[in-house]
Amino acid sequence: MDADADAILTVRDLTKSFGETRALRGVGLNVAAGEVLGLVGGNGAGKSTLLKIVTGVYQADRGTMVLAGQDYRPRSPFEAAERHIALIPQELRVVPAMSVADNVMLGHWPRRGALPLVDARAARAEARARLAALGLDIDPRAEIGSLPFAARQSVVIARAVARDARLLILDEPTAALGEAEVDRLFDLIARLKARGTAVIYVSHRLDEIERLCDRVVALRDGQVVASLVRGGYRLHDLVVAISGQPAVQAHAHTPAAPGPALVAADAPGGRLALRAGRIGGLHGLLGSGIEDLLRGLFGAGARRRLDTPAGAVDLTGPARAIAAGLGYVPSERRRAIVPALSVRDNIVLPHLARYARAGTLDRRALDAAVVPLMERLDIRPRNPALPAGTLSGGNQQKVLFARWLLGTTHSLLLDEPTHGVDVGAKALIKAQIRAFAAAGGGVLMHSVELDDLTELVDELFLMIGGRLTAPQERPAAGYDTIALKELACHTDPMSLQPPPAAPLEAPGAG
Repeated sequence: MDADADAILTVRDLTKSFGETRALRGVGLNVAAGEVLGLVGGNGAGKSTLLKIVTGVYQADRGTMVLAGQDYRPRSPFEAAERHIALIPQELRVVPAMSVADNVMLGHWPRRGALPLVDARAARAEARARLAALGLDIDPRAEIGSLPFAARQSVVIARAVARDARLLILDEPTAALGEAEVDRLFDLIARLKARGTAVIYVSHRLDEIERLCDRVVALRDGQVVASLVRGGYRLHDLVVAISGQPAVQAHAHTPAAPGPALVAADAPGGRLALRAGRIGGLHGLLGSGIEDLLRGLFGAGARRRLDTPAGAVDLTGPARAIAAGLGYVPSERRRAIVPALSVRDNIVLPHLARYARAGTLDRRALDAAVVPLMERLDIRPRNPALPAGTLSGGNQQKVLFARWLLGTTHSLLLDEPTHGVDVGAKALIKAQIRAFAAAGGGVLMHSVELDDLTELVDELFLMIGGRLTAPQERPAAGYDTIALKELACHTDPMSLQPPPAAPLEAPGAG
């Protein structure tokens, strides 16, 4: 591939292996000034490895890169930043206790005279100008940790622009955003394009790729399998390129009959129950309080009482929730994955007592339990001894889900369980959620993607004005997602009935 005259970055024949695993196999692409290049692929396709080479985290085994007409071989992220390449990761890097201005100017504060002192007034003024140039109305004096995710993300982008980024890499930037926030982000990207900034946009949301990107490159098994131009492909073509298989329509979902309540607890607006054999859904605007509700039900927050068939449980921490049969997958993987521990140890972490023999762990028994789960959930590579931190984000997500398929968990609390995974992994996780419920388990699942919820759930709760609505049973014809989206935007829940109490009976899942 020859670099165009206006190409900011050209990559040729990049190859990278980790032991026996070949992560990249001769990858080539380029991105021009003022262009948005979409980068798509399944979990483990090589996207993360490619981006880490571009940003200096890894060095390629073979291949070359050219940046603005010069050879480019960064040996560290610092070198990449010095060459004006900025990565905005899914998990934002900010200093929460510092102001917006300090985060925009981080490490590049204006000085006061010849002394090594920060000119705070000049820093605020420059930060305000940088934010305004991108159409952002954010108070530079505000503590960044107090801002919602979308505002923090905009500040991090402004920081990159303040350092004259030629190439901005956005990794799953809308995973935690609602529709209005996505629109604002796309407006911001349009401003960056107009400034001549090149953008590599990584996302599993293919409708966004189609809407935003001038071109799209698809990776599979470490190779470029498609390079497409806007208007020259359909979403179906992207699905086929990513998976290697034709897209499959989701089957109609017949709601399960209400089963006995496995867990019940007080919630804002009334009582909330997880029922045997049923999938319950939670949906609301960003900041609605759903994340705090799920964490609280798992014992991560203020003390809460759960009613179970075995009696009341006072949640003084997650250990009590696990002992009561609950499992929890958070929306942010970093809260639950231990990167330095192996895949095996991450999966068995809540169940270690079951595999202890005379004060040591029975590794043979652990592998006998973990390896089938890795096959079942298609966790790649199939090596239970690998550090979990070396896996792609989607495979880490599957590790967290596998954790609760091992042991005596009968109720699952899922916060964005398909967050940041490709179409194939999303279908697999959905199938496992259905299978868990079909075996008698109870599921309570939150997602900002209402279409995912309405495909899966038997009953749906909306969080409106900080309170839960009464559960809406799945209609025979399916949910009206447009009406639900409109309802979720309301702020007055007082005319809506709270969820009713539920009788508690013996759990039916093992």
